[in-house]
Amino acid sequence: MAAARVKDLLSAAETAARAGDASRAVTLYRQILAQMPKHSKAKKALARLERSGGARPRLTQAQAQGVLALANRGAFAQVITGCDTLLAAVQAEAFLHNLKGFAQTQTGDVPGAEASYREALRIDPRFVDARGNLGALYVQAGRHGEAVKNLRQALQEREAWPEAQHNLGVALKAQGDTVAALRHINRAIALRPDYGNALNSRGLLHRDAGDLGLALVDFRAAYDLAPTDQVVADNLGAVLAMLGRVEEAHGITRAQRKAAPDDPEFLQREVVQLNALGRAEDARGAAEALLALSPQNPEALGLVLRLGPEDARVAPRATLSALAEDAKTPAQTRVLGAFALARDAEARGDAAAVARWLDLGNSTNRKTLPPLPVSDAARFEQARRTFADGLPKGWAGAGDPSRKPIFVVGMMRSGTTLVERIIASHSAVFAGGELGAATDFGTPIMARGPRAPRKAVADFARRYLAVLDAVDTAHAHMVDKMPANFFMVGLLHSAFPNAVIINTQRDPRDTCFSIWKNYFDTQAHQYAYDQQELAAFANNYRGLMDFWDEVLPGVVFHIRYEDLVVDQETQSRRLIAHLGLEWEDNVLDFHRSRQAVRTASVNQVREKIYTSSIGGWQPHKDHLAPLLSGLDRGLWGIEG
Repeated sequence: MAAARVKDLLSAAETAARAGDASRAVTLYRQILAQMPKHSKAKKALARLERSGGARPRLTQAQAQGVLALANRGAFAQVITGCDTLLAAVQAEAFLHNLKGFAQTQTGDVPGAEASYREALRIDPRFVDARGNLGALYVQAGRHGEAVKNLRQALQEREAWPEAQHNLGVALKAQGDTVAALRHINRAIALRPDYGNALNSRGLLHRDAGDLGLALVDFRAAYDLAPTDQVVADNLGAVLAMLGRVEEAHGITRAQRKAAPDDPEFLQREVVQLNALGRAEDARGAAEALLALSPQNPEALGLVLRLGPEDARVAPRATLSALAEDAKTPAQTRVLGAFALARDAEARGDAAAVARWLDLGNSTNRKTLPPLPVSDAARFEQARRTFADGLPKGWAGAGDPSRKPIFVVGMMRSGTTLVERIIASHSAVFAGGELGAATDFGTPIMARGPRAPRKAVADFARRYLAVLDAVDTAHAHMVDKMPANFFMVGLLHSAFPNAVIINTQRDPRDTCFSIWKNYFDTQAHQYAYDQQELAAFANNYRGLMDFWDEVLPGVVFHIRYEDLVVDQETQSRRLIAHLGLEWEDNVLDFHRSRQAVRTASVNQVREKIYTSSIGGWQPHKDHLAPLLSGLDRGLWGIEG
């Protein structure tokens, strides 16, 4: 207990005693002695009050210390029994009802705890510990309005209370008031810098706001304080993965697995991370271990089916087939199983089976997806409307001159990962992967269009650069290969007028077929699971890229996937020259990079460039009729 708080409690107790409010004075003295049993002045004053009690004796300090000792040992059932016994024998004591409420909270008796705290407050309406505990209980129960009311009352009595400040911040966050939530959580951390729960809560606020760099700092600090806290470890590992720091995220997962080796969730996470790191054999071994714990895990089955020798594929193929065909199987399992079986069938050259499984996987997944908050069609129109006259005049000069960002955009599966890997093989460039920061920070600006203030664009640039610095500071440049950033070319150029924007182009039939045969772990790409929607999206994309060339001539550098795979060196030299970098021969050995890959291209980019993917749609053209008829042949320049 802080000395200032003891002084305040002692002053309040003495004031209550002088006013004849013996019950409140006793409660306050007990609060002091609960934390400082040898406080001489409080002990003497409490003894005087106990001697002056009425017919029913007052609680003695020895009795209070007895039930407190039980609470400190975690014997909460005995605390409840002990409090009930004492309450039957002594005068009404707010202290006992509060302690009983705390014990009931620990045993999960929320209604009982609420009743106990309320009784403590009936006896002493100014009993701040009971008020704060009641507020914390309401946070736990999800009753955030009542939590805010009680915690604010408690903090009026005791502002320097880190736990109450934190709990109020959590309740306000749940109500959507993130500004006030951050203010109170910051206050909690200022009062107690080693407050791990508050650091974790602040990390969540930063993460949800897209400030991944700040989130990483807080989660790291919370993890250092409590490395065995699985919630904190999960949060830290997730942000590391979002920032592309998969090796570090895997280190967190390994520690979690060491603590709980038979937890399938941690093992599945390791499977994904090992595969992203290019450690195929280790990933397969982890997948086989996961199957021993969870024999029907579709991701593990799919990985063994893809990476294992032929004789090891028979069993997972049969299991996945049974799962995918059973209508009673959860939809997500059916979807993952169907896509894994489609990949396997394609590897075996069985076009009919590819069609069968892709039809099942795509149609099943499309039915599970909720409507998008903003449709893709609306986003295309939003971009055209915002930049119809070029860059908004109100944004002039708002950008940052940094050349650190390199944006690689395009349709998914059009070669964005390949281009990133080639560029990032240069010693001055880091592969940042698909960073979501531009979308997170840019969506509100795009929604307002030209009406968005200049400051919003400047803040976008500042926050985005902070994310890049959180990922890597050792390289002069970083590639952000989020394909859908093509929606925001105008905003990206406004925020970073010196940054390079590269658009990857590929035969739309190959691109769309590759999208059609892949499952994406996000609800954002809903168009990917319906051939007609996929064709419409592709046409809109191509039209938007033509629009950017018209209103922002020369801003976007285009590179064709087919040219790159046929003549890697010439096209790689074009890329490096456009970036203004000196040529390095190791750029041609991009496939040797050990940086993590977190997209559907994870296994392909570990290989040298190959041309077999050109025209890959042709063996499946009979099954792709809705897609092929929907593509605008004139827009794409498709002949024949």
